[in-house]
Amino acid sequence: MDDHSDHGRMVRAWQLAAAGLAGVGVYVLVNSRSHDYLDGVGPGGGFFPFWIGLFSVLTGVALFVGTTWRGLDRSMGWSRTARGPVLRILATVAALASAAILWEWLGFRISAFLMLVVLLRLYGARSWWWLVAFAAAASLLVFFTFHDLLQVPLPLGPFGI
Repeated sequence: MDDHSDHGRMVRAWQLAAAGLAGVGVYVLVNSRSHDYLDGVGPGGGFFPFWIGLFSVLTGVALFVGTTWRGLDRSMGWSRTARGPVLRILATVAALASAAILWEWLGFRISAFLMLVVLLRLYGARSWWWLVAFAAAASLLVFFTFHDLLQVPLPLGPFGI
């Protein structure tokens, strides 16, 4: 198989993935309307899905347009024999799913901290002190923003943190 046909297939795969992302975003955006955007104390049940849906649609459209008109840089190609990217994607999904499962048991801050440590290490962070400091600061900042400022209830876990 020649390089040109592989490149054309890769462009179509990116277009399909971008359209899929935009489609899921539209679905989430439409369904977010069945929940209140704001309630008496702050963001309602439709707040988060609205913004996730909107950003998914915008990202999907931008990727589709960019891929269609600019094409793909050859470095964006993905060889079927390259295991690194596939394993990294699977590890990312596993880290996100694990954090979602652990939120109720360990609380948001500890689960988010552990997830960030794993993801930062997975994507190339080498300095442990920087990695731990950043993960701790980010998990605390996100918790403070949502729990304290926006009044979104987040799980505290058995330790109350």
